[in-house]
Amino acid sequence: MNPYKPIVKSTNHIKVVYLLDILFLLLILFMIYAINSKPSKSIELDLPKSIYGASLQTKPATISVLHNEVLINKILCKKKITKCLKEQQITPDNDLLINTTSKLSLQKFIHLMDQLRADKYLKLQLKVKQS
Repeated sequence: MNPYKPIVKSTNHIKVVYLLDILFLLLILFMIYAINSKPSKSIELDLPKSIYGASLQTKPATISVLHNEVLINKILCKKKITKCLKEQQITPDNDLLINTTSKLSLQKFIHLMDQLRADKYLKLQLKVKQS
């Protein structure tokens, strides 16, 4: 008889196979529930009106920049752009649509934007025709 018996530690093992079965069962149940569930009713929100929303319904004044010419509503402008806008009674509250081509230099475009910004024309849209 050996007085020194080796100590056998009992180890607990978790069978992973059973966990995988339960995982797939839950996955299938959630998929079935998602397919058969009715969509929840939508909540109606009373959002405030946009201050710019009403102005988008009106036709904007157009500024066409082609090569070295500037046309405002199809009228050639030989002066400063903002003076031509005021002559045509286009105020800073009006929307402006800037039509140009991709050949317009960045320097000319920045100069145009600086002129408009200096006189508080801030409602601008840009339309660039690829050429």
